[in-house]
Amino acid sequence: MRRIFILIIVLISFSCFGSAQVKFVETSIINNKVHILIPTTLRTMTKEEITKYFPHWTETPELVLMDSTGDASLIGDYTPEEVPEKELSGYKDFQMSELKKIHPDLEWVQNGIKTANQRKIAFFGGISKVEEQEVYSYYFITILQGKVLLFTFNCNGLSRPTWEKALDKIVTSLKLK
Repeated sequence: MRRIFILIIVLISFSCFGSAQVKFVETSIINNKVHILIPTTLRTMTKEEITKYFPHWTETPELVLMDSTGDASLIGDYTPEEVPEKELSGYKDFQMSELKKIHPDLEWVQNGIKTANQRKIAFFGGISKVEEQEVYSYYFITILQGKVLLFTFNCNGLSRPTWEKALDKIVTSLKLK
């Protein structure tokens, strides 16, 4: 009975948080070539946090953000992979296939291509289990000067409805110079 009560409190908390107005701030990365709106609830991770959460990284991406609880993170990286913009859809499909090999339980819940600020942006999102916890992962990709600009967002599966609205604003705010 106590578990049910706690679950109800958690769900009410998430629904109250979801109805709150998310505030955004514009951030620029990659020598001011990329501008993107970021929720003010996300902050730049410290070097210590990056080492703790991502010990396998040999290089730190351009953008590494996390909320205060560690529930949500947003990572943006400009990769050396050269992909023509006309092949963005195929690149998205390839990435989805590769991620499914690594996480066989991954269930894709959305994918497509959208246009924002005269730029094609590929996106895909899915749910998987990590240590018995449901995790929502959302990826969006565009091409900057012939190379892949990749963003990855992760959060607890319970907070997915709240973050989906913010993610749409983040993606559609993406401006490349």
